[in-house]
Amino acid sequence: MGRAIVFLLFRIFLPPFMWAQGVSLDRGRVRPSNYFEEIEFDITKGKLLVPVTISGQEYSFILDTGAPNMMSKDLYHKLNPKVAGSIGVMDASGNRKFLKVVSLQGLKMGNVEFLNTPSLVFDFSNDPVFKCYGIDGIIGSNMLRKSVIQLDRRRKVIRLSNKIDGLALSNAISIPMELMGSQNSPYVWIDLQGTENAQERVLVDTGMDKLYAPAKTNYNILKDKKVFEVVGSSVGAGSVGLFGKGSQEEHFRMILPTFQLGNFTLTDVPSISTNDTDSKIGAELLVYGSMTLDYRRQRFYFQPYTEVYRSSKPDFGFTATVDSGKPVIGFVWDESLKDKIHYGDEILEVNGVSQGLCEFLTGKGDRERLDTLTLKLKPRNGDDPFDIILKKRL
Repeated sequence: MGRAIVFLLFRIFLPPFMWAQGVSLDRGRVRPSNYFEEIEFDITKGKLLVPVTISGQEYSFILDTGAPNMMSKDLYHKLNPKVAGSIGVMDASGNRKFLKVVSLQGLKMGNVEFLNTPSLVFDFSNDPVFKCYGIDGIIGSNMLRKSVIQLDRRRKVIRLSNKIDGLALSNAISIPMELMGSQNSPYVWIDLQGTENAQERVLVDTGMDKLYAPAKTNYNILKDKKVFEVVGSSVGAGSVGLFGKGSQEEHFRMILPTFQLGNFTLTDVPSISTNDTDSKIGAELLVYGSMTLDYRRQRFYFQPYTEVYRSSKPDFGFTATVDSGKPVIGFVWDESLKDKIHYGDEILEVNGVSQGLCEFLTGKGDRERLDTLTLKLKPRNGDDPFDIILKKRL
């Protein structure tokens, strides 16, 4: 008996996050017409930072397949590109604004040049989170829509080509990839297996450092089917979008018994619900294998280093967020901590080291390798700062 009969399978559709006023993002061209390039990237700060060249000068861009092409306000004033109009953007926290759209005359990744790419203008230097990464812009999916791009974290290289042939990939490991809107946002289907099974369409978002982040709206549809095991709930805030923090509300910490992407399987996958309109898979997948997005043929490839992994790992019982440019407690998942630390408590020190926002954000990888943390917190209610020792727990 086939699984379609044994199990209830259903799909979730959600809309893209942009709306335009007579402006299309799927324009521009690439030269040369035939190309294969390897470009090194840096992931030491938790983002895929890629060197690009514009008008003979090198800049640092984040590679973010879940976003449109963007440039900093400073770069906009330096280049003085042609303004094409404006476009409405809703960020991951549900905040909305209109941003200027310009035509970026030429941007090189290695020897491959992208010409006349529509790009949004954003003031990264005035954003407390983006400011920590010192970036000049974002490489988005609308610029990549005529290319094949492979991300290899082990070698820290991006392979960029106009065709799939040179990447030695088997069609047997590919799955369909749908491109949505003029942003050409890439979506794939994943299998979720719990008490019952389901399929979910997710955005491939290399700008997100997590493995899998389910939208709360999707979770509410799936919860009656017991696809997830809920291991905690908390009222607070976690996501910080392009235009600021999300609202304070209840979210859920979950374990997904089985996550399947094509032929790749992960078990006991921890995740936290988000306010985003889409569920997402992100850059943490690159820990487990290389990822290839063939925008031209609309196929997605994932080459795992082994076939099955167990993803569950202990944590410190809380997640952090950003408020007024400072790191603060976002959600408290561990019931034993809920009378000790609270949403909005400012994180002053970690293991005796003073924590500005940038130190906290870029030190995430180092903290995850530790088993014990000593935090100095300044309570949101104005009480005196205090220290608390946290140990990792499953």
